[in-house]
Amino acid sequence: GDLDASLPWLDRAIRLNPNYAQAKYSRAWTETLMGQAREGQGNVAAALELSPLDPLAYGMLGVRAFSHIILDEPALAAEWGERAARTPGAHALIEMIAAIGHRLNGDAERADYWAASAKRRAPGLTPSDFLTAFPFRHEAARQRIVKALADLKV
Repeated sequence: GDLDASLPWLDRAIRLNPNYAQAKYSRAWTETLMGQAREGQGNVAAALELSPLDPLAYGMLGVRAFSHIILDEPALAAEWGERAARTPGAHALIEMIAAIGHRLNGDAERADYWAASAKRRAPGLTPSDFLTAFPFRHEAARQRIVKALADLKV
């Protein structure tokens, strides 16, 4: 949960190897959780460009969906969340990103589809688990996510 402490280490990794996609992705994840959505978008785009077939591409796409949640762009959040959930390796938490994006975009059918899929894959998954995995600092985005999770009845 100490996002600030990770930044100097991620910066160091990127300085040592500017082509290290994992460091750019991790930096994007951290920035996005801290509410720095535009910065996160830049780093996640760089990570995907460096490693378009990365085994963690689902996470990279999920970070992009999160950035649109922070920017209150629900249509783009739904689009990127769906892409993340359909990417090989995506797990239940990633499917929940798609469910939240669709819920925020007003598409209850797609939201329920992804929420049900996540619940089948991880029956014990709770909103608390989601918020622990993704400790958002951006309060408005966190509140939108909490409301979406409550609406999804997960």
